[in-house]
Amino acid sequence: MLNIIKLALAWLALVSAQAAFSQAPNTHQSGKEIFDRILQSEQRGRAMWDLIFKGVQVDDKKLQSNLDESVAAQNELEQLARTGDAEARYYEGLYHIHIGLADAESARQDPSNSAAPVLADREFKSAAEWLKSLAEQGNPQAQWQYGELFANGRGVNKSSSNAIDWWFKAAQTFLKKSDREDALTLFDMMRNADQSSPRVAQLQKALFPN
Repeated sequence: MLNIIKLALAWLALVSAQAAFSQAPNTHQSGKEIFDRILQSEQRGRAMWDLIFKGVQVDDKKLQSNLDESVAAQNELEQLARTGDAEARYYEGLYHIHIGLADAESARQDPSNSAAPVLADREFKSAAEWLKSLAEQGNPQAQWQYGELFANGRGVNKSSSNAIDWWFKAAQTFLKKSDREDALTLFDMMRNADQSSPRVAQLQKALFPN
């Protein structure tokens, strides 16, 4: 029953997205603000579904409103990303990671759901496409996330060396911006991935010159 409901919701979301794509309102919000709207509407929707499964009656119109808001925000984010807005492109990548992780969790909980791993892989590949160009342009947040895709083999071939290379580039930028905390976090991630990597020694020297 739960899988049927999820399938119906996914189908409804797809139909709504296709119908609303060219009509998505221009809210003049940033990529992060739109992304936050997506997450907030999803949280409200999940809370209402939890009530339904507990036998509590909910307002169907409010449930549909949350779905519509999520779809509308998704459309806005993609439209803004396609204009070349760097922040929106970054959060579009994060959005695909978000959906990919949800699909991967569905596959873990229900091994018989053969579609979930395929959907997860598709989402991770989309995330990699959005993040790659930003990472290549020197965006440290995109480099961080792109490195994580390599570290986990999501949407790209798993590669500790590629992950470390992207994290190293991001850490260098963070250090130039006096953001030592993020650089230290990446340093720990690099060490966990491959302590013997020359990049680890390079970053250690930059972080601890004395």
